[in-house]
Amino acid sequence: MATTKPKLLVIDDEEGVRTAMKLLLEEEYDIVFAENGDEGIKIVSNPNDIDLITVDMKMPGKNGIETIVEIRKINKTIPLVVVSGWDAKEVMYDSIQSGANGFITKPLKQDNVLKELLNARKAK
Repeated sequence: MATTKPKLLVIDDEEGVRTAMKLLLEEEYDIVFAENGDEGIKIVSNPNDIDLITVDMKMPGKNGIETIVEIRKINKTIPLVVVSGWDAKEVMYDSIQSGANGFITKPLKQDNVLKELLNARKAK
């Protein structure tokens, strides 16, 4: 009997990042995509079986922090990891203060992404 893979919601406005996440993670996760914060929030607000979320920091409309804050109003416990091209400590600090459980810097490296997602799920 096959085991069910955890469901990952990837919120990112860049198609290239969404494609990279799919290629890096499709063996480990069932992946659902949202192109912006509002779309991601809508997915989280509907009954679903999302196990984990990644959120891009810089997106048009709601940025990563705003998206995290709204998601935390809906679900306080779902593991949430920020993905950003910014490696600044201030961005990491703001992410964690807003409710993120982890931080991944771009460019994406499979071993780092898998490790951070696993750590976030364990922290749940």
